[in-house]
Amino acid sequence: MARWAVAVAALLPLAAPAATFTVTTTADSGPGSLRQAIVDANAQLSGTHTIAFAIAGEGLHSIRPLSPLPKITVATTLDGYTQPGSSVNTLTTGSNAVLLIELDGSQAGANADGLAMGPNDCCNYVPPLIVRGLVINRFSGRGIAAAGRSGCDPNVNGCGTTLQVYGSRIGTDASGTTAAGNGIGIDIGVNALGYIGGAIPGVSEPSRPPVADRNLISGNLGAGVHIDAPGVNPSFAYTCYAHLYGGDIGSDASGTQPLGNGGNGVEVGEFGAVRLLYTRVFASDSNGVDITRSAALPNRYALTSVIGQSIVGGPGLGNRGHGLHFHGATGASVNATIQNNGGAGIRVEDEARVDFSGGVISDNGGLPIDLNTEGADANDALDADGGANEGVNWPVLTSASSLGSSANVRGSLDSLPNTRFEINFYQTQACDPQGHGQLQFRQTNKGSTQVTTDASGHADIDVSFNSGFDTSSYPYLTALTRFLSRPTSSQEAIVVSEVSQTCVLIAGAPSAGSVQLEQAAYSVSESGGSVNLVVTRSGGSSGAASVAVATADQTALAGSDYTSVSTTVTFADGDAAPRTVSIAITRDDAVEGDERFTVALSNASGAALGTPSSATVTITDDDTQAPPPTEPPPTEPPPTEPPPTNPPPPTTPVDGSLKAGAGALPPTLLLALGLVAALRRARRRLSGFALTLLAVATPAQAGGPVAVDEPLGWAGLYLGTQLGMGHFAQTPAGLSRSLVEAGHTAEVALDRSAFSGSLYLGVPVYPGLAIEAGVQDFGTYEGSLSGSSADAAALAQDAVEALDPAGRGVSLGIAHRSERGHWRFTGRVGGVYYRSTQKIRLDGIDAEDKDSGLGMGGGIGVGYRIGSRLSLGLTADAFTLGGDGSVTRLAVQLEYPIGRLGR
Repeated sequence: MARWAVAVAALLPLAAPAATFTVTTTADSGPGSLRQAIVDANAQLSGTHTIAFAIAGEGLHSIRPLSPLPKITVATTLDGYTQPGSSVNTLTTGSNAVLLIELDGSQAGANADGLAMGPNDCCNYVPPLIVRGLVINRFSGRGIAAAGRSGCDPNVNGCGTTLQVYGSRIGTDASGTTAAGNGIGIDIGVNALGYIGGAIPGVSEPSRPPVADRNLISGNLGAGVHIDAPGVNPSFAYTCYAHLYGGDIGSDASGTQPLGNGGNGVEVGEFGAVRLLYTRVFASDSNGVDITRSAALPNRYALTSVIGQSIVGGPGLGNRGHGLHFHGATGASVNATIQNNGGAGIRVEDEARVDFSGGVISDNGGLPIDLNTEGADANDALDADGGANEGVNWPVLTSASSLGSSANVRGSLDSLPNTRFEINFYQTQACDPQGHGQLQFRQTNKGSTQVTTDASGHADIDVSFNSGFDTSSYPYLTALTRFLSRPTSSQEAIVVSEVSQTCVLIAGAPSAGSVQLEQAAYSVSESGGSVNLVVTRSGGSSGAASVAVATADQTALAGSDYTSVSTTVTFADGDAAPRTVSIAITRDDAVEGDERFTVALSNASGAALGTPSSATVTITDDDTQAPPPTEPPPTEPPPTEPPPTNPPPPTTPVDGSLKAGAGALPPTLLLALGLVAALRRARRRLSGFALTLLAVATPAQAGGPVAVDEPLGWAGLYLGTQLGMGHFAQTPAGLSRSLVEAGHTAEVALDRSAFSGSLYLGVPVYPGLAIEAGVQDFGTYEGSLSGSSADAAALAQDAVEALDPAGRGVSLGIAHRSERGHWRFTGRVGGVYYRSTQKIRLDGIDAEDKDSGLGMGGGIGVGYRIGSRLSLGLTADAFTLGGDGSVTRLAVQLEYPIGRLGR
């Protein structure tokens, strides 16, 4: 028996020893280079190997590959901390790590990755990779790319490889203070599992990871971390997953200054999932975390992503888009601090199912939680709507009280009949004055209660707590609904509603009150020197409060009629004494009639913004026409002369209307109908057009803008239209002043916004460059004129000549067009021949003035390409018409190729 054991043992391969390969030079090839170390390690077909660093000399050592490095095909650890002089981070916030090995991809070529795992052939095994203490930057592809098995075997499922990254800086310079972005920071692909900062142990929330393992992933051109396996067949159900455990994404090494990634901070595609714990995501050009999942996947609605004890945004570090964005059919759980982001705190669209179990959501540009259509949603009867989080209704609060050691909350919920719901309560500093859902709630949930609706879908809320609310800083109460959703017969998901649009003051809590102006109208003589406006605080004085005060011109102009004011009025805790804002008035000797300006309050903090929040100040004119010179009485009575047959006409009040822009060309809106007709005709050739609309849900590949690669000449013809609003540059105050200088007393009101648009045809002449010819409608602007004049006809003529042109015209120019993924960016400049008619009707007197001539214009636009043809976007344009008129336009733009319809 012993001999058989010896024989079997002899047949088994010996375990390969671990080997260490040391990099001793920054050269790209040859002995001691990183490239040679990877080649030598790959030659060892088994065993776990280490690539260490011992490059002579102090300070940073930059390795600049001249082509992509070989894929790593064996279990390997690249340890930058082996370089003498390196040291790990010791800070809880930010990083003071000293990293001395930099992989600089600036010379590696197009689409080059920094470190990549391989092979990625059919069913081949991909070994794990560990990266420690490296700076990886300036690669046009991905800083680190991980992908496991893929391709041929539907029984091969799960993560084929693991990537572990510790104490590294991906997308910054070695100091972590300057962006040096890769195309994407870290990419977790098909059947790969990424441990960025380490593996999160267990299911419950563990303690913070070691500070030495904190990574910095910032400054990359696209996403900081991308997790997806695009192109995988859904029937194989391949997965890729990442743990983001500690570290910063989108800040500098201090953790206090923004150094955002150009795309989403963390981007999870339809085949990916993520778990964030103790991770901070800052300053992304798009969303902080963006997660989607395809409804075609067999595990749709599964709880694939968890975000816990993490921070998304913050003062000066907010992400430009939403804090967290969920769409598709994903399932997720959130317990995080989400602040100062440009959009909503949590945005949920499509069929996504998302739970918010606690945390802080405050000071975001949108709602704390925003479901389905953007903005606050109304409750519906029997909660029959669907979509994101099933559109679950929010609770209605009617009262809350806190008396000593007890508290009580009352309200109601109307939703699905005969169903159990959980109502979670949150305290907040202030209620949203528009009542569209509370803008912030900073304190974690005080508690919750469960209610069950009756057959009509109604449930009363009447819950008491054994301890009172702490109302010293958070005197208001709001709530949301949590609900166990069953989107399919075999799946369950907890979802939440938007935050209740009712917000109540907790009885017994000190109130901060409201701040407002004492009155809505003030009057001061031109010789009065100044006018004093009073800001009051009423309804309570708990806590410090402040409000911004600013003036705005109407017919009175800052600098010549009054001194502009932009200031902040503050109140201390317990202080409700009125505040006075003094505005200096400028006196002149011109006879110009009464003039007006406005004062508005905004950005109230610590108290609600009350009414009135704005006031009109009227400056009454104290100047009169000088009397005729006094003549001494004649010594002899002058001869009597007959009275004049035509006495001078008296000055009489006049009232009328004005219009600028009534041109001779047909309205652009009618021409836009032609574009719609063309699209309908083309639809016969676009049988798959409905499917291309689904491309909107697919994230664009990261990368820099590239020229639009369209066929040159007639084959690349495209038709476009812009429909939006124009803004007339001429002000009522300026027109009124012109009439006063002409000897009239007149006041002008002018609607400076009007429909404006264009229809244009483009001919590509070079990739990214096209000639565009079009028809422009600059808008028709109307208003009224009132005052007094001895000659109404002269006033009408002077007014029509002083009115700037608008009208319509034809344009010819060039457009530069580039794309980044599905996004299209356009810049235009060109000339325009315009025609405009200005009309005045004043007490039955008509006056007309026609203008025509050459002008210039241009603008910029951004659009989203839907499929391969249709592009929808926004444009901003400005035009000058003959040096007299100026019109700006903000419009929706639609473009469609027509040169390919015959193919």
